[in-house]
Amino acid sequence: MTVLPAYLQQIKQSIQDECFIKLSLGNYKGNIPQLKNIYIKAAIIKRELKLSFTYRYQTKDITKNYTIEDGLKEVEASWICRDSALLHFSLHSKM
Repeated sequence: MTVLPAYLQQIKQSIQDECFIKLSLGNYKGNIPQLKNIYIKAAIIKRELKLSFTYRYQTKDITKNYTIEDGLKEVEASWICRDSALLHFSLHSKM
């Protein structure tokens, strides 16, 4: 049994409650060997709430912005098939 759906729901709820601070996916073991971590934070872009992903590689960082729904799908895709650590920070708790 996976806890991912419940975890994603907690993240989505913290975004809706405006208490989301950041999300960190570390210990990346996927198809891209140079990718070390993925850092996610909420950002207002063109008056719309987005999730800003920073992909941290050995020699560079790449930032991409997603809608909330697309961002949560990206979190799921990045975490579900990999032995990654997922750390969620909000104003109410650290999960």
